[in-house]
Amino acid sequence: LCETSVVLMLPLSAAHDQIKRTNNNIRAFIAKPVIDEDMAALIEYVKSHNSMPGTDAAIPFLGQKYAVPIHVQEDEKNEWGAATRILLVEDNPVNQEVAAGLLQEFGLSYEISANGMEALAALQIATQQYPFSLVLMDCFMPDMDGYDATKNIRRGVAGECVRKIPIIAMTANAMKGDEEKCREAGMDDYITKPVDPEVLLNTLKRWLLSDTDASLNAEEGKQREQTKHLATAVKDNSQIWDYAAVLRRVNNKPERIDKLIDLFMANMPERMALLEQSLIDQDLEQAQYAAHAMKGVSGNLGALALAACVGKLEAHAIAGDLTAAETLASEVKNAYQRTLEAFSDYQSRT
Repeated sequence: LCETSVVLMLPLSAAHDQIKRTNNNIRAFIAKPVIDEDMAALIEYVKSHNSMPGTDAAIPFLGQKYAVPIHVQEDEKNEWGAATRILLVEDNPVNQEVAAGLLQEFGLSYEISANGMEALAALQIATQQYPFSLVLMDCFMPDMDGYDATKNIRRGVAGECVRKIPIIAMTANAMKGDEEKCREAGMDDYITKPVDPEVLLNTLKRWLLSDTDASLNAEEGKQREQTKHLATAVKDNSQIWDYAAVLRRVNNKPERIDKLIDLFMANMPERMALLEQSLIDQDLEQAQYAAHAMKGVSGNLGALALAACVGKLEAHAIAGDLTAAETLASEVKNAYQRTLEAFSDYQSRT
């Protein structure tokens, strides 16, 4: 056994670059929970590296398909300024948790409103001593959506002092014309869900830190964001759960995934029931709303197959094709059940 290779399984959040070799037989580290792709990579690595590395050699950490977390240094956080405060307008608990977690990582203060009406009220009561600096606005919400909320803000309904506040749209839509719709409503910039941490951080920097007119940089930023979205879109959407993607979205903090799954389990049954009932009632407008909401949540949690299915159903609802939307219902239900199974299996192993 003295020549047996040892592979240590560690949480991805562990600072593996600081771990010292305590056993000369340690061949590698691997991120847990271990997924098929990384296990295959591990076996291939061990087979191709017969000799042990020297005691001073770096120990490889397999699972590098996971992105390196975004680290915002304390001096960078201080650049925001103590008075910087974000109004996050989002109705879904999963999406709230994802966005709020990233804002915390970036060192930003925030407040959450669940719809446009709440957002207008929050802006109205914000004092001049502690105003909001920027609004992250979801587009589809009950009571008042992001488009109408933005129009009201620009008309001065929330107060003259916030009429020109930067408003960044956040939407699960990525269809042609969506960005134009956001611009027409008075929004300044546009990012898509699932949220990319790097894109969100860079967008916030453009609007909160840039000395130049941020609108001049918005198109450049949009091109980068669209490139990332297209890269994401060509993934294998038959994959039930992209653990790597959601882990990056929570900045490599696996403990936050459990909370997101719990929120998904608590809220998605109602969304699923609403979608099914809207199809029974032949209410395509309601079906579009339900499918859109499910797409955004599923995307943020890396549930690729479910997000793809409800995305197709949403497109059919927008096109007014009830028959096609109804045909997809069973596919959506199957992807939903398989997603629940994947989440339950993950939680049983952690």
